[in-house]
Amino acid sequence: VVIGNFIGTDAAGTTGIANNSHGVVFSGNAKSNTIGGTAAGAGNLIAFNGADGIFVNPGSNDTARGNAIHSNTGLGIDLEPNGVTANDPPAAKDSDTGGNNRQNFPVLTAAVATASDITIQGALASAATTTFDLDFFSNAACDPTGNGEGQTYLGSAQVTTDANGHADINATLPAVVTAKFITATATDPGGNTSEFSSCRAATSTVPGLTFTVTITADSGAGSLRQAILDANAHFSVFDTIAFAIPGDGPHTIAPATALPALTDPVTINGYTQAGASANTLTDGFNATIKIILDGATAPASTDGLSLQSPGVTVQGLAIINFRSDG
Repeated sequence: VVIGNFIGTDAAGTTGIANNSHGVVFSGNAKSNTIGGTAAGAGNLIAFNGADGIFVNPGSNDTARGNAIHSNTGLGIDLEPNGVTANDPPAAKDSDTGGNNRQNFPVLTAAVATASDITIQGALASAATTTFDLDFFSNAACDPTGNGEGQTYLGSAQVTTDANGHADINATLPAVVTAKFITATATDPGGNTSEFSSCRAATSTVPGLTFTVTITADSGAGSLRQAILDANAHFSVFDTIAFAIPGDGPHTIAPATALPALTDPVTINGYTQAGASANTLTDGFNATIKIILDGATAPASTDGLSLQSPGVTVQGLAIINFRSDG
């Protein structure tokens, strides 16, 4: 069986197969099915389902590779029993039964992205002296369980376990990474694909860019909202959001809805606006603030700025009138 269509409803409301349960279920004696693949165009989109993306209960040899699996209420891939299935200890050598024989997932320890590739390190503990296919993915955010989904397929590598069932992972993939949370799956020679690994936040060596706010409008090119979206999408060491709004100001930006969370290292620097200046006093405050972020017209639960990444700096802004957090 090859699933070749959109499953679920996307964020814009476009419906493929509206579904409040799992996207795909393999149950009973379902064996040797394939969803997706690693060749160009072979992957499928399995997203926005009301439960798991793929639930294997308790079929076996069911392969899921190269798909875009994300934004499902449950796990991206869930092997019976329901919920994250912990890896076997090394002594067990992955010899248990259940959905896809409860194949162990990789454990990722580090990931470093450059402008042209990403190097991922970790380990796999599974059946001894066996070669496994590993698939790697990037994600805009971790799944709430900590064991992720697979939003963007990055590529694959093979590892072979030793007599103790251990294999080191040190894979370099020629992929430009735009989302920093990395996950992986393992597929054994019989086609049993694991659940997704825990998320690992990658680091980046890509130089930062400057995104400039030139209008006070809530959205569109040159807006603060668009600058945040662009900075989040540019996975780098750190970016800068600067201001160059015409006129003397102060300039007020009044979001009608919550601004996107800041999910990548960035400096939002209001002092870059013409006429603004930073404080120079050790006792007192003589700064000139030219950018005002005003939440008076935003819904009651709206925060001004939500910082969800290390390495975020906010300076030179007046943040006022938000009825939740500034």
